Amino acid sequence: MIIKLDHVGIKVTDLSRSLKFYQDTLGFTLAARVQLSPEVELAFLKLESQPDIELELVCSNDLVDKVGVVNHLSFEVEDLEGMLKRLEQLGLEIVDREPRVVPGKKIVFFWGPDGEKLELNQRT
Repeated sequence: MIIKLDHVGIKVTDLSRSLKFYQDTLGFTLAARVQLSPEVELAFLKLESQPDIELELVCSNDLVDKVGVVNHLSFEVEDLEGMLKRLEQLGLEIVDREPRVVPGKKIVFFWGPDGEKLELNQRT
C-alpha cells in the first residue's frame, strides 16, 4: 500500500547551479547532499511549508535519454518486499529485483505503462 508521494527526482547537469536556483530563486532548503557513486551525486531539497515531500536533484553523466528531465516519481510504501512481489505478479518491468539500500531507505525502481520511471521506497 502506498503511504504518500515522497519525492520527485529531476535530472540536472550542474548540481551547484541547480542548487543555487532552487534555493535562491524558489526558496527550497538543502536537506542532504549525497555522493552515491563516483558518477552520481544527489541533493535533497525541501520547502518549509511542505516538509514531507522532497525534490531530489540527480546529477549524473550516464542517465539515459529514456529517463528525460523528470528522472522519477517516488512513493513511500509500508512493505517494500510485498509491493515488489505484487509488481512481479502484475508483470511490470522491474529495474531492481532486489531493493537497493540508500541512506535511510530501501528502494526499488520500475517502469510505468508509458515508460515513466517510478520508485517505491521504505524508510529503514
